[in-house]
Amino acid sequence: MDWLDRMNRAMDYLEENMAGEITYEQAAQRALCSSYHFQRMFSSIADIPLGEYIRRRRLTLAAYDIRNTREKIIDIAARYGYDSPDAFTRAFEKIHGIIPSEAREPGTTLIAYPRISFNLTVRGDKKVEYRIVERGSFKVFGKFIVTTNTNWQSLVDAQAFWNRSIQEGFGKKIKEIAGYLPGTPNAEKHLCSVIYDNKPDGSLKYMIAAELPDHEVPPEYTIMEIPAATWAVFTEVKPIEQMMDMHPIWRRIPEWFQATGYEYADTPEMEHFRHNETHRFGEAWIPIIKK
Repeated sequence: MDWLDRMNRAMDYLEENMAGEITYEQAAQRALCSSYHFQRMFSSIADIPLGEYIRRRRLTLAAYDIRNTREKIIDIAARYGYDSPDAFTRAFEKIHGIIPSEAREPGTTLIAYPRISFNLTVRGDKKVEYRIVERGSFKVFGKFIVTTNTNWQSLVDAQAFWNRSIQEGFGKKIKEIAGYLPGTPNAEKHLCSVIYDNKPDGSLKYMIAAELPDHEVPPEYTIMEIPAATWAVFTEVKPIEQMMDMHPIWRRIPEWFQATGYEYADTPEMEHFRHNETHRFGEAWIPIIKK
């Protein structure tokens, strides 16, 4: 079963359960991947978070039911996952610009979001540069937050966490403990982020980290081992005056998987950052396996 079939099977599951319970884990099983990678793959290709897509589809179907049946609006709201009439009214008005009861008035304009399906398209207009790195297991230490991949919240939380690391000083402290100091052999090393412990509900941990030194680290830091892996490494470069944005990299990675003989390995991912006098460099390290 190729990638297109797997993604469309997942979309079949979503569509079959719009008027019922949807779990990302079940959808991911149809796509033969983890929930975390399914959500990331979907949002990167469709350019919309999975949760937002489901919300739009449900409100599209709810509008159809309101317009074409005499069923009570409260029952339609419950069918599409809204326990509160007020919550349904707010969500409906945000999409359609009117309250649910107005959808039954003749001539009322409604908004429809169609089902997404995945088809082969000719792209390749932009190259995707990468390198393959083999690395044995190693350990890192740092501080982490729990966030969620749902609706791209992890991107927002990650940036806020890096800002905290500067404001509160723990990023500098991690570098000092790791020995990433000017005038030392490790002076060229920089902090990284580790994305791990991905759960079926979309939650994950995001750690700001450095490689574990030979000496002990204070107990307030978390230590974890990164298993040996084959890594696909993708690089983003920005002028020094611009903030580093890793989102363009993550959006291109699904295209790369379609074009190569690799798949995600269900192990931690990493981001590495460095800069010189003129540019910033961000690297996404993605663990991979051959199909």
